[in-house]
Amino acid sequence: MNRAHAFSFLPLLRVLPLACVLAGCGTPAYEVVTYPNGATRTPSTADAVGYCTQKGLTAQILERAPGQTGVMFRCI
Repeated sequence: MNRAHAFSFLPLLRVLPLACVLAGCGTPAYEVVTYPNGATRTPSTADAVGYCTQKGLTAQILERAPGQTGVMFRCI
């Protein structure tokens, strides 16, 4: 009985890696956290510039993020 169930999942397991790759292709690589005051945080200045450029804006770097976890910025 277990062998029949394992066989039925085999096609799904073959397609799963392809589905994961395709799902990752459509998402930007920017890890952005937005705060209530409008400021945003990202791990690096390059990520901030890329994020704002994608929106058609310019990145204004405000300061280092708390705990040295990246940079605070605003798209203007």
